[in-house]
Amino acid sequence: KGTEFKAMLNDMGFDVMLQVSGSTSTLLGAFFLGMSDHASGTELDAAGVKAMFAGGLANVQKQTKAQKGDKTMMDALIPAVEAIQACPSDDIKEILEAGAKAALAGAASTVEMKANFGRARNYGERSVGYADSGATSWSCMFESFAQAL
Repeated sequence: KGTEFKAMLNDMGFDVMLQVSGSTSTLLGAFFLGMSDHASGTELDAAGVKAMFAGGLANVQKQTKAQKGDKTMMDALIPAVEAIQACPSDDIKEILEAGAKAALAGAASTVEMKANFGRARNYGERSVGYADSGATSWSCMFESFAQAL
């Protein structure tokens, strides 16, 4: 509903949490709600995009203790947001491409990790050799953001 980023992201966050079950929906909802807390208006500039993604990460970090290196979605999310913040360009497409590249690399890095957090931790050493599904799906989301532009 509406055309303002704040309202759209807020609606997306609540819809994800209310329509989908599981911890991933809670974290994805928190991501969009955190983005909405840092969005305004109907147009975005580079600083606005960076603020939104930083707000999304901060809100997810309030919901989970998982960190980069735990073989979770955080292995894609944290590098993506860090790359978005570090991108020197004012071109939003380039900013989102930097985030996507970092998210994809982060997800790929989980192949050699042992799961320490989340449901996959029950697999222990058997989780080594496989990409984390959460990191993979979040990297696909970041890639989609970049491709949409």
